Amino acid sequence: MELKWKLREASDFKFLTDQFNQMSQNIRHLIDENETIQEERHELAVQNLQNQLSPHFLYKP
Repeated sequence: MELKWKLREASDFKFLTDQFNQMSQNIRHLIDENETIQEERHELAVQNLQNQLSPHFLYKP
């Protein structure tokens, strides 16, 4: 989701719209970063479980 306002006049509203656009871009970046971190955590958790299971099957007669 990307929200942007465009205003051509140099005014307080232009300042507000610029700040709003910057804030929404920062939020998008943080969301993307959070999704990446969550995916990495999930992959590590799966790998950890696989590592815990492997010895049981290797040493079982």
